[in-house]
Amino acid sequence: MSESSDHSELQLDGFPSQFDEAGLASCEKLDVLVTLFTQELRAGLDPSIDAYAQKHKELAGEIREIFPLVATLEHCRDRKESEGLRHRFPQEFRIEQLGEYRIVRELGRG
Repeated sequence: MSESSDHSELQLDGFPSQFDEAGLASCEKLDVLVTLFTQELRAGLDPSIDAYAQKHKELAGEIREIFPLVATLEHCRDRKESEGLRHRFPQEFRIEQLGEYRIVRELGRG
């Protein structure tokens, strides 16, 4: 009836069984880099994935794997936001006067 208690510990597949401080620090640094990369994308910049990988050689593999996915998700988000805004505006504006100015025609949109 008294079995050894070494099987009582819960282990999840895919998770390390012991705390790995170096791995945690690496994940934290990668999180910071992903955040910086995302901020650059949202600011309208075109950050170089290779430049990030060269600057942070210890995380180059993860950077080359994750950053293209982040960029794709950001571009999808931007496209969805633009489409959502576009649907809120009517196809034609029926405004004939704006203040003291008479509107003759629409020159363009965008």
